Amino acid sequence: MPSLDKILGTATAALVLAVVPALSAVAAPHAAGTTGTRLAGCITWLDSAGPAGAGRGHAKCDGMGVYVRTTVHCADGSSATSGWRWEYNKAECPSAVKARSVSYQTKK
Repeated sequence: MPSLDKILGTATAALVLAVVPALSAVAAPHAAGTTGTRLAGCITWLDSAGPAGAGRGHAKCDGMGVYVRTTVHCADGSSATSGWRWEYNKAECPSAVKARSVSYQTKK
């Protein structure tokens, strides 16, 4: 049986593997104004489209009616956190530093 990367291509397979766990997350209880909630239906992904290939972490919660703040964890041990933004946000590693993971918080 062919592997997922041979069927879809390596980049697409990597995106699928990053998105599927996020889609299967169970929604935590959410009270208005609280943070730290991960919502089912929000998706996260990483790319290297920042300056000099810097890693970026994204979180998208389309139609969820929440503000999103993302934190990207970088290969050099640093992390960067965005401000709050409606339903989508991204955070970026320093120039030329790759991203290792992304996390996010939401609030109403």
